[in-house]
Amino acid sequence: MNYLIMALACWRLSALVAYECGPWDIFRLFRTRIGIKHLDKCEPTIIGNGFMAQLFGCVWCISVWFAIMIYGSWLIWPGITIVVLSPFALSAAVIIVEELVRG
Repeated sequence: MNYLIMALACWRLSALVAYECGPWDIFRLFRTRIGIKHLDKCEPTIIGNGFMAQLFGCVWCISVWFAIMIYGSWLIWPGITIVVLSPFALSAAVIIVEELVRG
């Protein structure tokens, strides 16, 4: 069960940072500052050449680093890590169900 929570939370955090606006456009503003342009809404449309822009503009790329951080945290502080990640995992589960139900 811990691995499922960690996996869902890793995807949710990666998606938030890579292509969602977040509350008060915080993730969009962050991506803009590191060289990612958004022509419409929140999803990145032009990713700069810098390392940070390339890293944060790709959900597959950033998920590796989130996975390392999450797993490392779980090895050191297993209980607190699962508690902190559970809301993100629940959010991911709701998104999956919503996509299945509504398409």
